[in-house]
Order: sequence, then C-alpha cells, then structure tokens
Amino acid sequence: MKKVLLYAILFTGLISGSCSGKKQPGEMLVEANKIHLEAVEIYDEAHTLLDAAKGKAVARNDSALLVRVDSVHQLLHAWKESLYEVPGFEHNHEADGHNHEHEHKAVPAMTDESMLSYQKNAKTAVEEIKIELLAMSKE
Repeated sequence: MKKVLLYAILFTGLISGSCSGKKQPGEMLVEANKIHLEAVEIYDEAHTLLDAAKGKAVARNDSALLVRVDSVHQLLHAWKESLYEVPGFEHNHEADGHNHEHEHKAVPAMTDESMLSYQKNAKTAVEEIKIELLAMSKE
C-alpha cells in the first residue's frame, strides 16, 4: 500500500511539474516582442494616415495622389501579411480595437538573434511607409 501511495505521489509530481514549467523567453525575445508591438502600433498609425490621404485624394479628385495612396496601401498590407509574431508571447484577442483580419502563421525556425533582427527590420520598413504617408498628407 505504501508503494502505491509513493507511486501516486511521484506520478502526480511528474505531471504537475511537466505542466507548470514553461520556458520563459530570453532577453532577445523580450526585446523582439517590444519592437514587434511598436511596429504594430506604427502600422495602425500609418493606416490612419492612409485613410486620411485617400479621403484627401478623393475630395480633390486627384487621380495621381489616389494611385500613390493605393500603391502605399498595397505595400502596407503586404507588410502586415508578412509579419510574424514573436514566439512565446501571447496575443491578446480581447484588446480594445483589436482587428481580427489577420491569420496566425507558423513562425519559421530562427534563432532568438534572428527574430530580434527580423523585428527590427520589420519596424524600420513600416516606419518608412509611415514617413511616405506623412509626406503625402503635407501635399
């Protein structure tokens, strides 16, 4: 009877230990996620600028500006579609204003350093798109 109790305790310990011990993301992934969140915020700002630029082009009946806006619109959405989330960080679907028009793609295998570099490059790219939209808004 003592053996059965001992096995039951060991088994319970193994089960609870394996369920509770998730590996915490390292510093590079924490930084990558911070940059990812900043990039998504810039994307949202850029999309607001895009909507304003499109409204401006339509109001002016400016076909050249409308073509540029549509081109940047495609670029902005291509950026969003190619964006990967950082593994190990939960995505909050209940966040205010969360847009569910996206999919959760499998992240390709990469090192933490590569993920950090990827997120930095993604942020730089969306910043450049936003700069282009800011220039359009001043025309």
